[in-house]
Amino acid sequence: MQQDSRSDGVRLLGEAVRQHRLSSSQITLEISAQFLSTDTARLGAELKLLRKTGYRVALANFGPGHASISKLMELPLTGVKFGTSFTATLADSATSRAILTSVTHLARDLGLSVTVAGIDRQREFDVLRDYLDLYWQGALLCPPLPAEALAKRLESSFSQRFRSQCAGVDK
Repeated sequence: MQQDSRSDGVRLLGEAVRQHRLSSSQITLEISAQFLSTDTARLGAELKLLRKTGYRVALANFGPGHASISKLMELPLTGVKFGTSFTATLADSATSRAILTSVTHLARDLGLSVTVAGIDRQREFDVLRDYLDLYWQGALLCPPLPAEALAKRLESSFSQRFRSQCAGVDK
């Protein structure tokens, strides 16, 4: 019965993705590190089903005290994400910067992406400026937007990219 509910959840997610004309490979699902104390085998099976369907899966709130390195080996992840509380320590903590550097190297070796959330102030941006192989998130880069404003921004971004890609194409 549990397998059926997992399949239904993946099926419903797939329907929503298709309805919005997206691909599952465009979606990254974040699993909070605080939930890793649950049954790892069951969680791993659920994540494998999502990965098999094409979704990317990242471990959110990764950092000291939240997630063990062993989870990177046990779960079918495609990325890790440092949370805002960790990001807030980067400007003042050489230890935090060393952890970020080490995890970034480890993630690259494992084929995982690294996202840093909570870039809300210039000082955090200044520290992360040299980390070009990271994904960045935060209000400094793009404040939270209502759905309509986000849709307009994405449409505008897509239109600009499309025009620039087609600028030199003969008709």
